[in-house]
Amino acid sequence: GVITGKQEFLDRIRRNPLFRALRVDKLTIAALEATVRFYLDGKIDAIPALRMIRLPIEDLGRRAASLAEKLSKISSFSAQVEDGESVIGGGSTPGHSLATKLIAVAHNQFRSDELEAALRRNAPPIIARVERDRLLLDLRTVLGEQDAEIVQAFGRLA
Repeated sequence: GVITGKQEFLDRIRRNPLFRALRVDKLTIAALEATVRFYLDGKIDAIPALRMIRLPIEDLGRRAASLAEKLSKISSFSAQVEDGESVIGGGSTPGHSLATKLIAVAHNQFRSDELEAALRRNAPPIIARVERDRLLLDLRTVLGEQDAEIVQAFGRLA
């Protein structure tokens, strides 16, 4: 986070012994500066989280349909696209969500929680969620260039 305020309060924070342990390093400050610069320059889509939030549902639907088709071609798997919601922020926007397209994936032998655990162990880990005993992939939180890795991970699970 960022602390702003009156100088007298900032000085008191600086004198606290925890300040030294909790202060951010130069890389964090550089990343924060770059993010704020993108935001101020109107380059919102250069900020990955904001780009994901702004993705049109139609684009997500096309990607989800394509990925579901590829996953369904893998032995023992089935996949279908359905409407859903993405939570957009736990701390900054609690209780807010966006419409999304989800891919519900099933395997003829493994339970959804077993699939979810196996995907987390993938290198790199693939984070899915399980709702009502169904494994769900939300492409709003996946970069387009990562779709192929998802297909490969499911292929390895087959």
